[in-house]
Amino acid sequence: MKSILLLSIFLIFVFNNEYANANRNSLKLPIYTKQASNHINNNFNDLASNKRMVSTKERNVPIKLEGDIIQLLIDVNVGGIKQQVVVDTGSNYLVVPSVYCRNCEQQRPYYQPSKYATFMKCNDECSIMGNSCTNVQTLAGIELFCSYQESYVQGTEILNLLVQDTFSFNNYTENVMATFGIIVTTQGHTLRNGVLGLGKTCRGCRKSPTASILENLNLSNSFSLSFNENFQGTLVLGDADPSDFDKNLTFTEMLTIDDSHYGVPIKSIIVNDRYSPNYMLIPPEYFGDFILDSGATMTSLNEPAYNLIAKFLQRDCNPGMCHENNFFNGYCFDFPDEYFNTFPIINIEMEGGASMKIEPKNYIFSNYVNGIKYHCLDHYVHFDNENEKIGIAKRPYGYSYNNNF
Repeated sequence: MKSILLLSIFLIFVFNNEYANANRNSLKLPIYTKQASNHINNNFNDLASNKRMVSTKERNVPIKLEGDIIQLLIDVNVGGIKQQVVVDTGSNYLVVPSVYCRNCEQQRPYYQPSKYATFMKCNDECSIMGNSCTNVQTLAGIELFCSYQESYVQGTEILNLLVQDTFSFNNYTENVMATFGIIVTTQGHTLRNGVLGLGKTCRGCRKSPTASILENLNLSNSFSLSFNENFQGTLVLGDADPSDFDKNLTFTEMLTIDDSHYGVPIKSIIVNDRYSPNYMLIPPEYFGDFILDSGATMTSLNEPAYNLIAKFLQRDCNPGMCHENNFFNGYCFDFPDEYFNTFPIINIEMEGGASMKIEPKNYIFSNYVNGIKYHCLDHYVHFDNENEKIGIAKRPYGYSYNNNF
């Protein structure tokens, strides 16, 4: 059974402040996935929420990362308590459920302040960060602490207190003192896990937990997130690994969108090869801002751009595919894979020469009664925060991350 819902894509992310050199200085962590739940008919709203010590030489150490086809999860330790959190480049705070939360539904145990914990006071620092103040009942009585609200795309809103306590990537790195958010109230769609935000941080704000780990390990201010069509891969802290991609990276400008999101300037979207007599070019005014986000698995396009692509693709319909209740309007049909062999490649071209080629297997996914099968986009995306640019490269065909651990 085949269907299209916008463009179903998984990217390989690399956030880096310098290109990898001969002596890699990184901590490499394997990624694993969980079995998809029994979700059918494109009901993605129910799914979206969208380490051992290093050696002295290569400093590549495996850390287990688990997740499902919608979200990637990693184990962290906050205040001595293990938490499984979503890896999300679209937010910039670590947030975890806490014992102060009365309506949290995440799996316990919740974070409880350790003897090292200190809450951020409702002071000038709190105000400069744009945060507010919240009354909290403690053993000493009602106290006023610094708080902030966070909203997520699936309709979740949470209120957090800012606290400094011990943090590590479970048992694979040493504890560092780091500032993060602890959830005290939640509204809307259930947040199934805490969130490890890896997005851009505000100037003048405290270091994120990941930045504190990088500093403690003397690693570059870099990280990468990558996985293959089997949703196996690595989270790398530190320098990028050139063996993970073919040839060189081609760069485009890095944009900051809504304070924390990583964006890229799109030059055009071309359906089919531009040298083909049968192709379509969509100019940038049709699709607006383009955000790269590890917390989302689908490329959401503005309606005008999506409609143009859908209309163009309908020309390749086999008889029966494009009647009134058709394939492109979200209906699912039982079509053989070969029906889609004639569908064109979608090329996303960026300023500076970087580009992505999306094959039909990447924007047409299989939807089964016992779960959803996705296809990965075999690209390596390099985020250079130091020079404010993003590089794109192709991942080697059939690349297996299991061979590296």
